[in-house]
Amino acid sequence: MKRWLLLPLLICCFLCAGWLQVVPINEPSGGGCSKGTTIASEDWENISDGEEWSNDGNWVENLSSTDRFVGDNSIVHGGSLSGQALSDSDDYDRGCRLPFTALGNTGYVTFEFYILADDATSGSQWDIYICDDAYGVSSNRRVGLMVDSGYLKVRDNDTYVNVVSMSSDTWYKVEVQIDLSASTGIDAVRIWVDGVEASGSPYDTYSRSDPGSGIDRFVVHNYFANKPALYIDDLLIYEGERCAN
Repeated sequence: MKRWLLLPLLICCFLCAGWLQVVPINEPSGGGCSKGTTIASEDWENISDGEEWSNDGNWVENLSSTDRFVGDNSIVHGGSLSGQALSDSDDYDRGCRLPFTALGNTGYVTFEFYILADDATSGSQWDIYICDDAYGVSSNRRVGLMVDSGYLKVRDNDTYVNVVSMSSDTWYKVEVQIDLSASTGIDAVRIWVDGVEASGSPYDTYSRSDPGSGIDRFVVHNYFANKPALYIDDLLIYEGERCAN
């Protein structure tokens, strides 16, 4: 082949190779996702071992919850301090909430956190509520999670259903995405545990007949006395749909 024919051929091969590198095979051209604006977060690093959550100025206790929601370094997550929720024989209907600016009733919000149950097999343990206003009023709750009898459960409209089985003394990453525009009975709640979406997802919101100004708190609460401890860490609440990055 004549030399003057080789130059255009080499240029063409070079350009084609460069184009193939711009859009690699089996990789999304969008480049993945990014988490939305942070609404609130808590890593319990500003709370000492045995110190109450409310001492950092972010959490609010209710119904004399003194010494029931404290920092704990005996069971750590990622080498760091965790939050411990603890009850005893005379302690029930206690809660601690992290309030934030009401989210309104449009768009999406995602809650990401890690939990560990001291004894996951015990029945009717700790509730985690994502809700509006006075969380003690059923009509204001959007999402209710419960550790109960070896499962993480969610209130699917009016009934608690199993999300995933849980083992004792094991950390689980939980991600909850909520469609803020959905009303009661609509599949608006998607849940991932350790990066895998639950088989029953999406779930219904429940008791949102009076949504008020929108979700404005994350609550850890127990209705029963003498229950095992629940540990929680690395809570992140951000705008938008769930992003695994």
